[in-house]
Amino acid sequence: MFDIKLEYKYMVETFLFVYGTLKRGHRNHQLLKDWTFVDKATTGDFLSLITSPYDFPYLIVSGGRYSPVKTRPVRGEIYMSTKPHPWQMLDYLEGVEHDHYQRTNITVIPDGGWPSAIFECQTYVATQSTVDILTAHKMMNENLLKGNYYGW
Repeated sequence: MFDIKLEYKYMVETFLFVYGTLKRGHRNHQLLKDWTFVDKATTGDFLSLITSPYDFPYLIVSGGRYSPVKTRPVRGEIYMSTKPHPWQMLDYLEGVEHDHYQRTNITVIPDGGWPSAIFECQTYVATQSTVDILTAHKMMNENLLKGNYYGW
């Protein structure tokens, strides 16, 4: 009995909300091969979803120096991992160590009939330095994304 409790202690579920190139059918989805799809979902908060001219989607939270005019719930997908260190490859892809994106907690509402209708997930959002660069070079396209990313 002690071994079962000890083993269970380390099975921590980690939830990830993806809204761009990591979604099913998009170019980086294969990086989620060790993750389990949970459901489609919508963010609980109104956020800005924009792209750069290079078709990289950015989720921007309000606050900081950039206050988006257009905010809306963002559509995406929830994934779950029980692996001990699931973030290494994803943090590398998102340029976390280079201050491109940062991982943060977000509340999402799944589409399916879940007993508890709200999930706390990690997601990647643009850092303030990324937003500053995009703003300075007029490289943001807010009109392109109306809460859902359809890029290649």
